[in-house]
Amino acid sequence: MNGGVYIITIGPRYRYYGATKNFVKRHAQHKTALKTGRHQNDFMQRAYDKYQVFTFHKVITCCRVYASRFEQVFLDVDFNSPQNLNLSPSALGGAGRTLTDGHKQKIAAGITGIKRSQETKDKLRYKRSPETIEKMRAFQSNRPTETHEKIRQTLMGHEVSDDVRKKISESLKGKVQSEESQRKRSESLKKYWAAKKAAV
Repeated sequence: MNGGVYIITIGPRYRYYGATKNFVKRHAQHKTALKTGRHQNDFMQRAYDKYQVFTFHKVITCCRVYASRFEQVFLDVDFNSPQNLNLSPSALGGAGRTLTDGHKQKIAAGITGIKRSQETKDKLRYKRSPETIEKMRAFQSNRPTETHEKIRQTLMGHEVSDDVRKKISESLKGKVQSEESQRKRSESLKKYWAAKKAAV
């Protein structure tokens, strides 16, 4: 099998989940679109433009049908994260549609040179109702601990080259976190260490 589930990491923390029947072809499609500034996912494009760091990870090798199911597991756990770049919480968001070459060329010609405003880009982000968010939160809270651990290990398991580390370091130089971000990080660390001490 040449396909399955993959994760794309951009910069120090952003990630995108996908499923494909051909890893090599899908990798090339993402890479070319990002490098030429024409990726259909504006959030991936903006993250890439900022960090210039792109890594493609093969996570699970399987047929396309099962790949979508596995991809959904990742999305169920991680979609609400600020670092997630997927546009839809569904693994089947854009599946089932087949465009002719002529149709693809018309779409490409129509969007060439178009620059979207920041307001338009913000509107493209998938928005969920409070009811949907609550359902997803309840669903995620019932996920087995083993599933969360497997995903955590997958996200932490890849190695970052010295060249990539250097690019990340240069992109972060001179940046100052807001007081709100500092406060949230402090609270998160306090909770982490409190839980760690309680477990000892």
